[in-house]
Amino acid sequence: MIIEAIGAAIGTVLIEVLPFILLIGILVAALWGAYEAINSNNKVLVALGTALLVSLGPWGILAAAIMYVVRAKREFDAYMEHPLPMDKYTPVQQFFIKFGAILKAIGEMFTFSNAKDGIGMTEELTNKLRDMGLLETARDIGTWIVRLKAFYRDWE
Repeated sequence: MIIEAIGAAIGTVLIEVLPFILLIGILVAALWGAYEAINSNNKVLVALGTALLVSLGPWGILAAAIMYVVRAKREFDAYMEHPLPMDKYTPVQQFFIKFGAILKAIGEMFTFSNAKDGIGMTEELTNKLRDMGLLETARDIGTWIVRLKAFYRDWE
């Protein structure tokens, strides 16, 4: 009798929670599918993965931005280890390599720079940015970031 009552209580709770569990499962599957699509080299799959995430609203857009940053960092790191001429990469890979290069430059400038001492970047990264034609763009963005950092550091 007691076991039947406990079973009925658990069944009642599970019936109420089951739609949420199903919804979370669908959401996780959608995020995983979008992540795999964004990490492919197929333009159509990247667009579909992005559209799926954008359809999820602001949180989906945030997830897409994070996925793009992760892929850009990975593509640029792979490019730094085994550089090939840019025409050997697909347009999607070229975009992510260039995006990753800009992000890496901003990170190094933010870490190694002081507004009074100038902008710091490793020589290897500087040469890669120059080869890609992104050095001036990275310096412009980095200068703005370093000045913003100095403003907030000195502001009390």
